[in-house]
Amino acid sequence: MFFILCLYGYFIFVVIFYIFGGVDDGKASYIHVCKSTEANLTNCIINSVNLLRPKLQEGIPELNVPPIEPLLLDEVKLRSGPSNAKINANITNIKVWGPSSFEILEIKPNLPKAKFAFKAMIPHLYFEGDYDIDMKILVLEYKGVGPITGNFTNYSFDCILKGNKIKQNGEEYLKFDKMRLKLYIGHSRISLGNLFRNDPIIGRATHDVINDNTDLFINEIKPLLCRKSEPEFAQCLWKNLETIRPRIIKGIRELNIPRVDPFTLSETTVNQTISEVVSISAILKNVKTIGAGNAIIEDFKANPFNLTGELRCTFPWIQLEMDYDVNGQLLIVPLRSKGHFIGNFTDTRIYGKGSIKTVDRDGVQYFKVDKISLKSVVGDGQIKLTAENPELQFSADLIANFYNDNPRLVMDTVNPIYIQTAEEFYKVIFDRILADYISDLVCRKSDPEYERCVLKNVEKARPLLIKGIPELNMPAVDPFELPVMTVDRTINELVSIKAVTKNIKVLGAGNVVIEDFKANPANLTGELRLNFPWTQLEMDYDVNGQLLIVPLRTDTQLYARGSVKIVDKDGVKYYRVDKLNMKIRVGDGEVKLTADNPDLQFGADLIANFFNENPRRVMDAINPIFVETATDLYRVVLDQILASVPAKEWLPE
Repeated sequence: MFFILCLYGYFIFVVIFYIFGGVDDGKASYIHVCKSTEANLTNCIINSVNLLRPKLQEGIPELNVPPIEPLLLDEVKLRSGPSNAKINANITNIKVWGPSSFEILEIKPNLPKAKFAFKAMIPHLYFEGDYDIDMKILVLEYKGVGPITGNFTNYSFDCILKGNKIKQNGEEYLKFDKMRLKLYIGHSRISLGNLFRNDPIIGRATHDVINDNTDLFINEIKPLLCRKSEPEFAQCLWKNLETIRPRIIKGIRELNIPRVDPFTLSETTVNQTISEVVSISAILKNVKTIGAGNAIIEDFKANPFNLTGELRCTFPWIQLEMDYDVNGQLLIVPLRSKGHFIGNFTDTRIYGKGSIKTVDRDGVQYFKVDKISLKSVVGDGQIKLTAENPELQFSADLIANFYNDNPRLVMDTVNPIYIQTAEEFYKVIFDRILADYISDLVCRKSDPEYERCVLKNVEKARPLLIKGIPELNMPAVDPFELPVMTVDRTINELVSIKAVTKNIKVLGAGNVVIEDFKANPANLTGELRLNFPWTQLEMDYDVNGQLLIVPLRTDTQLYARGSVKIVDKDGVKYYRVDKLNMKIRVGDGEVKLTADNPDLQFGADLIANFFNENPRRVMDAINPIFVETATDLYRVVLDQILASVPAKEWLPE
């Protein structure tokens, strides 16, 4: 999907370029050319594109624009997925219907700088093709081929192009250096034909998981850990920032990352004096900023060895709204006003440079901002002030009109105040984020007290482990959630289970007590004994067409013994689980089953009552099934974690 919109963004740009006069009128009479001197250039471009829509449907060979209804694509490849669902797929012979329904939402041409920005939306897309897929969703695996169809609604994208004028053979041309396209996901529904054709229960469950995570699969979201030894460390971070942009925009509460768009602040103060004619003392409340999610990262540099970095980005547009109470002086205008402020600003460019340091907190090393410096230039802006007291509106208008008549002068004058305030603010935000990041929890192979080091660091990192560490493919421990898992085990003619379980949720694992731990880093073996004082398990499962909900509270002991081995991947050595043996004993338990169909509640009660009256007998009977399923699950999760970082970084000398 992202590939389709990138391609489509290019087609739209080609058309816009020629509308500006990039083709001779005689050779393309169907294009209404918009002159750069047009009074309303934006409307002219949008109207010209709409007039050209029929030609786009059938294609414009002379402009290298293929027919878009349907749009034909040879192949699209997908090579990743979320941390607990991996998918490798080739989709071929693709036909896409609906591109011609696109809507141009906004165009901002900057002709002097050869910079073009536009927003577009496609209300509906439908595609057909053939798939060749290799998929693994925890312990559920599928490899196969078949037909694929998909529906996508309300997808949109922003595109920014930057070019330079060059001369060739005495003629002036426009050459574009960069094209940045950002996708906004709407709603998606994908259907895979021939999926588990012999097992409709598993096939239906797999379809549900895929479509519940369609946005992840389409955007190929897989946060990665950028290794300190990575030769392209800055590029890796840049890529991953773009990958998790949707999560950052919404905010990540577990990492103390606030929502970026809209960004809200209940209250802040400004008290700065630059000179006798420039001073501001203000209380700002209910601050709200919209548009920061559209930030374009233009350059990023990072040095993981001395913990320094630089960032250059542009905000195409920003809307700022707040309640204010201000006093001070702005050149010839006195600042004495209280009321509501709203402003719109375009092409805000920010350059940030900084470093972090390690600090000790209760014997643990954490990161903290050391230095941060910013430079910022706002391209243009318009503001409106509404005085709280209508009788003082004249003064509010005086301030607003002075700004709107002299935006460049005012913004350059107050820039030092803005920069100092922003530096202090960002320092506080970054320190909150870094406060949860432990700088080094790796135990060295040569440590004579290796086992003690591991246990100590596990306890230090317990809050992070409970929340999960996406960069290490490590899921949250409490609650531990799985979208789907299958069980198909037979012990004897009296004990067998075949089920698809979905929406699995386990509470209480964060209270685990490590009773014993042994490890030998030389031969890569280890033993672990855990006790879970209590756990609660909830899930939906389908057995013989019946959907049940199972809560389970119990005391559980787990003993695991295993080893890892070294494997080579693209010349880099990684660890992988070699052997894993587990013993699990559930102390006691009680279950409740609620049938999806009320007419079948009697059967559900029969099963629940049998368990509750004979918990020890039932749990001992199904223990082999439970242990085998748990072993398979833990092997998959551990392999995903181990694959995130090379062996030498898990176990340095």
